[in-house]
Amino acid sequence: MEFDAVDTSPGMVRAAVRRYLGDSDRVRSGAGIPSDAEYVASELVTNVVRHTGEPGVLELWDDDDVVRVEVHDSSDRPAHLRDIADRHGGFGLRIVEAVSARWGCRLTTVGKTVWSDIATSSDRSTAALS
Repeated sequence: MEFDAVDTSPGMVRAAVRRYLGDSDRVRSGAGIPSDAEYVASELVTNVVRHTGEPGVLELWDDDDVVRVEVHDSSDRPAHLRDIADRHGGFGLRIVEAVSARWGCRLTTVGKTVWSDIATSSDRSTAALS
């Protein structure tokens, strides 16, 4: 799903994730996946809107053990956790890290991809990768 760098994009992305995952038996069973995936997608898209001012692309995969959220943008600045979160921001990737089984950032020929794997089983350990 392509999105523009506008304030309404995170909300549109949350709705798209909810629609995409809404029919899953696993999701309906209360595993918490829609809300985690919605939140991760929203945070990653917010970062694109806030830090690049350029359009981006959201991709989702729903496998047996994991939901993967990927956001592609044109910036070559790697995503990283801030040392200190304050009233101006810095919380988003920390929350992504908290709800993800693993997450990371890879540079591409046209920018970067920030990704998150959200475990769909009860074992939802956290590990940050880059």
